[in-house]
Amino acid sequence: MSATRNPVYARTAKEKKERRLDMLKVAAPFNDKAFKFLGSYYSAAAFLTLSYPQVQKIRAGRDFFNVKSAMMIERISNGELTLQQLRPDLHFSDREISEAIEEGRANAAAWAEAKNKPYHTGVLLND
Repeated sequence: MSATRNPVYARTAKEKKERRLDMLKVAAPFNDKAFKFLGSYYSAAAFLTLSYPQVQKIRAGRDFFNVKSAMMIERISNGELTLQQLRPDLHFSDREISEAIEEGRANAAAWAEAKNKPYHTGVLLND
C-alpha cells in the first residue's frame, strides 16, 4: 500500500523549490499589472517601502510581494488585483484574511491606548 502525498504541501527541499517556482510563474503577470498601477519601479519601492533590489527581484519573477505590500496593492487597485493573485503561495480564505485585519486593528487600538498611560520600570501603573 503506497501512501499518497497531498500535492499542495511539499515534503522535500526539491518539491518546495519546484512549488515556489510554479507559484512565482502564476504570480508574474499579476506582478506586472501591479507595477503598472504603481507607476515606475522607483515609485513602487517608495510607496511600498521596499528596497529597489527587492523590487527588481519581484519584477524578474524571483520573489513575491510581502503580504503587507500585496494588501496595499489590492486597496489601490480597488480589488482588481487580489492578495490571492499576488501571493498564490498563501492559502488563506477571505474569512481568515478579514479576521487577521480585524485583529490587527484591535491590536493597534490597544497599543494606542496603552502608550498614553504612564509606565514605571516596565509595569503599567493603574490610576
